[in-house]
Amino acid sequence: MRTAPYFLLCLITLISCKIDDGLDCQLVDCATEQIFSIEYLDDTGSNLISNETYSYNDIEITSGNTRLPLIPLDSTKLITFIIVGDSIGDTGYSIKLNANETDTLILNTIKPTANFNPCCPALPIINKAIYNENVKDIITMDNGFEKISIIK
Repeated sequence: MRTAPYFLLCLITLISCKIDDGLDCQLVDCATEQIFSIEYLDDTGSNLISNETYSYNDIEITSGNTRLPLIPLDSTKLITFIIVGDSIGDTGYSIKLNANETDTLILNTIKPTANFNPCCPALPIINKAIYNENVKDIITMDNGFEKISIIK
């Protein structure tokens, strides 16, 4: 019986709350850049960054003449970077793994068909990844970001 007054107080509070249907876009922080990751494995599944076959600090990614900063999302296993621009179509990347090994990546992006956030522009969708002229499966990681796995 002692809980009845508390229950009644909670019920009155819930009923009196106004539901605000409006959305103040000035309070929304939009994601304006999209990241992408590359995982390097050997044929047994060992990660080539973790086992130091490739050094994270030596890897460079460029697009055109612009060197892209690496994002330390999981720098013990992945090479992560911000994809260039918000344009639709193919964008080429040069990936220097060490002084003697440089690979190529082409990311094809398409315009999203829907935008569920009225405050923010929809980011392009990565449609296809071509690594050294081979089409690779795009894997969505647990954190929602996308990656490709490269067997070396």
